[in-house]
Amino acid sequence: MNPEAQDFLAACGLHFSLDQLRSAFESVANKADWKGPIDALVQADQVKMVAEAIDFFAGCRPTYAPAANGQVRVRAVGYYEAVGA
Repeated sequence: MNPEAQDFLAACGLHFSLDQLRSAFESVANKADWKGPIDALVQADQVKMVAEAIDFFAGCRPTYAPAANGQVRVRAVGYYEAVGA
């Protein structure tokens, strides 16, 4: 990533590169429609990156619930509801 883009993300309060955020979002995004509600399991050590990715791409804040085997259930309303579409 070029330095200007990384500076922009940092100025937005983000701590990960655009590639990292994209990968994290793709791992939890609604498979039928990326703008739909999110309901996914992630490893606990990925929660911060996934939270930033959901906020960045879908414009909403996720909620969390403990799950088995060191995982966390991540849910979010998705882009459509976040923007009122």
